[in-house]
Amino acid sequence: MIVVKRGLPEHVEGISKVCSEGWLDTYEGIRSPENIRRNKETFYNYDRILHELDEVDGWDGYFVALDLDNSEIN
Repeated sequence: MIVVKRGLPEHVEGISKVCSEGWLDTYEGIRSPENIRRNKETFYNYDRILHELDEVDGWDGYFVALDLDNSEIN
């Protein structure tokens, strides 16, 4: 069963993984490897995601889809 909920601190590593893989899949071959690495380090690092979990004006925060059968973020 999949449940969608607001991201929590324990989901940060999974959020980072999904976002980083999506960035790579989108821009590999279009952007330089250095650009991809730099954007991954800038936008998808643990501390930034942790501080962006909560909703603020203009940002809804992160949501995760949790597979309750294996506890992975999808």
